[in-house]
Amino acid sequence: MSVAVLLAASALATMEPTFQPAIRGFPDAPPRGEVTSPTDDIGPYLSGALAGSMVTGSTSLGTLEAGSDLGWRGPRVGLGAIGSARMGRGAVDADGSGHLDRRERRSRWVETAKRLEGDVRLDHRLGARHVIYGVAGALHDPFAGYALRTHEQAGLGRKLVDTASTDLVAEAGVDVAQERYVETVEAEDTSVVAARLWVGLAHRFDKVGWRQTIEVFENLQNHADLRVLHGAALVAPLGAGLALEPTHTLAWDHQPLEGYAALDQTTLLRLVASLR
Repeated sequence: MSVAVLLAASALATMEPTFQPAIRGFPDAPPRGEVTSPTDDIGPYLSGALAGSMVTGSTSLGTLEAGSDLGWRGPRVGLGAIGSARMGRGAVDADGSGHLDRRERRSRWVETAKRLEGDVRLDHRLGARHVIYGVAGALHDPFAGYALRTHEQAGLGRKLVDTASTDLVAEAGVDVAQERYVETVEAEDTSVVAARLWVGLAHRFDKVGWRQTIEVFENLQNHADLRVLHGAALVAPLGAGLALEPTHTLAWDHQPLEGYAALDQTTLLRLVASLR
């Protein structure tokens, strides 16, 4: 069974977890629902991201991805939500010849990707460096075998490094998921209880920032069922609340659903707009 969970990172695979350390003192970077310190801004925040591709000629396909991150941060309590969507369509090699002939290039495009996901998160700070959190969310990705995957999560987070240029945050908790598969998956619908470990690093350079996360899920009912999520992004502010983000996300599943790949990767150049 897969111990898949959103957040992840997204990025938009992979939008990333709402508990992303922001690049402090970098107002044009999206907030990412960071754990705040007493001197950090409090109040509402909102950001949105968009990425897409279009290919025509020998190959015909198009993909569009969009995501949002919004919420409110108070001195002790924070509430946030993230959502993302990936849609893709393209022409297919129907006869298996290895290339698209003229008829296939002119044929109606078929769906090649569909991923909808969202999470809501509540944080309560315990002092300057600790936070307890709860998360609930859902995922629909038929191309990964999931008709619907819902999950609930709770745990404890701690800021390990907190400087003007660097944030290093770790979280540990438990994730309980309910997985319902598409009809082509022979496995029975199931529930998965997994231990979760997440580490996030954000560093501010002179004019750009770097963000990296690693998230591990270990099925407590089947220890061979292990999933690792990794995300990395370079944040390049453009001014006026806009930023460019080259991102890469990786998801590895030690026991993928039968017929599905163990490793999925996504690389995007995203345009991010944020209000804070």
